[in-house]
Amino acid sequence: MNEAAPNFQPARDAFLKFRRRLDDDSPLCGEVVEAIRALVTEYSTSIAENRFTVGGAVEHIIGTAMRAAGLPARNRGHLERGSDIRVDGVGFSIKGVFAHGLGAVGLINTRGANTSVVWKDATILVLAGVGIGYVDPVLLPNSTVRQSDQLQLPKKAYLGFFREHPEYLIALPIPANPKSEATRVASYAVAEEILARLHFKALKKFRTSMQDG
Repeated sequence: MNEAAPNFQPARDAFLKFRRRLDDDSPLCGEVVEAIRALVTEYSTSIAENRFTVGGAVEHIIGTAMRAAGLPARNRGHLERGSDIRVDGVGFSIKGVFAHGLGAVGLINTRGANTSVVWKDATILVLAGVGIGYVDPVLLPNSTVRQSDQLQLPKKAYLGFFREHPEYLIALPIPANPKSEATRVASYAVAEEILARLHFKALKKFRTSMQDG
């Protein structure tokens, strides 16, 4: 017996509400863009370890933007698998692509996973030079491809969808990852905060040169 198709309408409705609120709030849109710009500039994803930090921070920026737009968004990526944000019980996966010249979006890491893994999540894409868009596996059926250890959504699939369905795209000048060297490395920033605490008297003397390598 075939499983019933997932109902993504509540997720679509929540995203469309988010889009309408942003359309009416230019200052909020500007803050979202500038927050992402600060993130990818200070923690360039050209350094591999920063990619996880940037991915998590983008989830928090989008969740915060949703709350600022009046949606009861809760950040859940640290607690749930597949749902980075929940709005009234509706889960969203958040995926960002900040490279110059967009490519495929990695939806699921399939390393060590069953080969039958499929895309099942309502997904918000944060795309450099394009904006913030919504996709799901019913709107884009049979669009994913397997590449190395990822299940990916190709650039042609999501850009084509947004051209045909612009209502699912919040067009914003999302910044790309700068080509210059990162000003910060995520692990160093965390260690710096820890070592700056008053009781680490000996370690504190040497912490400022950590990133010099």
